[in-house]
Amino acid sequence: MTLSSPLRVRIQLRTILERIEQVRREVKVLQKLLLAKPIINLPFSPRILLNLSKSQINVLVALQLLGGKASATDVAKLLGINRAMASSCLCGVHRAGLVDKSREHRIVVFRLNVDEP
Repeated sequence: MTLSSPLRVRIQLRTILERIEQVRREVKVLQKLLLAKPIINLPFSPRILLNLSKSQINVLVALQLLGGKASATDVAKLLGINRAMASSCLCGVHRAGLVDKSREHRIVVFRLNVDEP
């Protein structure tokens, strides 16, 4: 027995609406999880972070993920950018006082500076 066209459309519509409601519930759960605890917690105030470029914030996050200490090569590999770009951004945040820079033999190492400027 085949269903009439309007009845079939109603059943399909109800199925679609139930699925939409299920997705909404899942999204609400994910939002609560994401807002409950930040994924990365940089030790700087939002006022300072607002003055940085996206690339500079990315290198700070990469430094945090790498344990707070890394070379430009390590940061570049993590971010998928070239070393020169990573070095340039790291030098920029060093000038802003957000990271310390030191040399270990031939490698320049950057460390997060937890004391804000």
